[in-house]
Amino acid sequence: MSTIISVDKQFILGGRAIFSVHNPKGQQYTFKVTRKDHFNGGNIYFVKLMYGPDNENDFRYLGILNPLKGTIRLTQKSKFTYDSMAVKVLQWALKNIWMNRELPEGYGINSNGYCARCGRMLTRHEGTDPEGHRYGFGPHCWKLVNGETVWNFLRRKIWQLPRLINKYVKN
Repeated sequence: MSTIISVDKQFILGGRAIFSVHNPKGQQYTFKVTRKDHFNGGNIYFVKLMYGPDNENDFRYLGILNPLKGTIRLTQKSKFTYDSMAVKVLQWALKNIWMNRELPEGYGINSNGYCARCGRMLTRHEGTDPEGHRYGFGPHCWKLVNGETVWNFLRRKIWQLPRLINKYVKN
């Protein structure tokens, strides 16, 4: 049985996304993607890797995210190479997110409970349903990002319902 990814492209490009990638062996990498406005009207997405115990300040610059392709470009200031395990893990995760693929059993890509737009901690009561926090935005930011309600978003995601039901019924 495969695992459904709990973040999507919109979450990653939200502006302050923090997410973790884990495997069945218990290894985990946590990444932060921040958006900066560029002078020509576009956006630049910087990616950092968490390297220490402080989940607020222990992030090290990794590279720049291409928002159209979901790929990473290392720069002169990158502390990593393309052969680094963290870079390989991030490239694998982004490829699966951009292509909307299911993951192999035991692997996961999850939001860390903070709004991808404003960076505030999400709590269950902020969503309009118990699973609302899973999509990575608080209700106010969701409306700003999407221009739609959470319920409209869930209606668009209804095609995933059979997989979710099978996942929880078998467990």
